[in-house]
Amino acid sequence: MRFLLTAIAWLFILAAPLSASGDEEQEMPKARRDDDACFVHIVESQYQAGPTNIRVLLPDEVEVGRQYPVVYVLPVEPGRGTRWGDGLLEVKKHDLHNKHGTTFVFPTFSDLPWYADHPSNPAIRQETYFMKFVVPFVEATYPVSDKRLLLGFSKSGWGAW
Repeated sequence: MRFLLTAIAWLFILAAPLSASGDEEQEMPKARRDDDACFVHIVESQYQAGPTNIRVLLPDEVEVGRQYPVVYVLPVEPGRGTRWGDGLLEVKKHDLHNKHGTTFVFPTFSDLPWYADHPSNPAIRQETYFMKFVVPFVEATYPVSDKRLLLGFSKSGWGAW
């Protein structure tokens, strides 16, 4: 039930416009391009226990003055773990960023992502990190609209139900 409430809260919050500045002072680190043509920002936030990455996949042809919808691809592992795959590489493999004219963003988390603020560890505030750091960072750095979606999957499988 808690997961369902958290998921509903996320959907409601993502539908609301956010301030581009957020609550946290943000430095705009320069992005580097990785081998998969994704922009990679290494960032530090008071809401995470250590540095994290924000990886961004833009359409190949970005039109000046156009704002693109954005899909946040959620990880199932901490850091750059890929045991269960890499959601952003799947998007690229299927050319979804070009087919749909959409920006895809893959944020990492310093600890196992549960997408809620830790009840007793203030260094692991994942919901706050996402809503007050990642989304405003992306909106201040890239030509994205306020049309936002979340994309994720569960590694637990149906047998766990």
